[in-house]
Amino acid sequence: IDFVKKFKLEMVLSNLLPTILYYFMILLFLSAATETLDVKVITDLVSSITNNIFPVIAAVILLLVGVLIADTLQKMVVSACKSLNISSGKLIGNVVFFFIFIISLIAALGQAGINTKLLETSFSILIAGVIFAFSFGYGMASKDILSNMISAFYSKNKFAVGQLIEIDGI
Repeated sequence: IDFVKKFKLEMVLSNLLPTILYYFMILLFLSAATETLDVKVITDLVSSITNNIFPVIAAVILLLVGVLIADTLQKMVVSACKSLNISSGKLIGNVVFFFIFIISLIAALGQAGINTKLLETSFSILIAGVIFAFSFGYGMASKDILSNMISAFYSKNKFAVGQLIEIDGI
């Protein structure tokens, strides 16, 4: 959203909606005129445009709502990380933004009638790979801590506080 603000584009809904309606009415009258003139090719072209315009408008609205939600969640994550004194809050916020943006983009493309099966599968594989890499790295980094925690759990009833324990003469 900050990127769009840099271009200083001003989209007012009260101007945008009548413009869309104006061009839609032109297409309807053009369709009626070509039907009256009995020009089948142009009539089919105009009717296919008018039939496909509603899913495209719904896809654009879905994408805009997705971007707004992604931006709001990004700001929430960044502010939560700042309040918790997490230094990489902006990075986490950007990851959240792009995750939500990609999901809304895939949904919008599907709404527009574009087959997104390959995109959905690729995104799922990418997310699974990232989760696997994170969990593997976290597991390898914390194996010593976990071994100490497990040994403490199993040996807590075997030893008393203040008892001297000797291992290999130490």
